[in-house]
Amino acid sequence: MSKRKTRSIDGVEIHEGSGNVYADLGYSNADEMLVKAKLVSRIADIVRDKGLTLDI
Repeated sequence: MSKRKTRSIDGVEIHEGSGNVYADLGYSNADEMLVKAKLVSRIADIVRDKGLTLDI
């Protein structure tokens, strides 16, 4: 694991994230999980931009 920056704000230790929350949480398939999350987010943006709805 690479050395991440650490600092303190008002007595609280803050660790800089890696840019992948799944890796920061220790998931073994973190890269795959991040790709899936980005894909779902992009699909949601497209659906919203097109004004689509789900009518069940």
